[in-house]
Amino acid sequence: MEVTLFCHQLVSGDDDDMWFTETLAECQAEALESHRRIVSEDPSADSGLAIYEVVLRVPDVATLTGVPSKEISRRSGIRSSRY
Repeated sequence: MEVTLFCHQLVSGDDDDMWFTETLAECQAEALESHRRIVSEDPSADSGLAIYEVVLRVPDVATLTGVPSKEISRRSGIRSSRY
């Protein structure tokens, strides 16, 4: 089974600062609000935003035990794809 989520991040490629939503519309609205907040605080800020569709696999027992044991990476264990 797979679950599709949408996420946005302030700095493309930095997986530490990602915010997830259920729908693309919610994600776009949150990303726009983040952009507006950043620009209002610093008009010269270059606040590039990235929006992704993320497909996650529901983990099986091997993944549930392999990730904490570091036998399987978190990303490869549950992420099917990111667009």
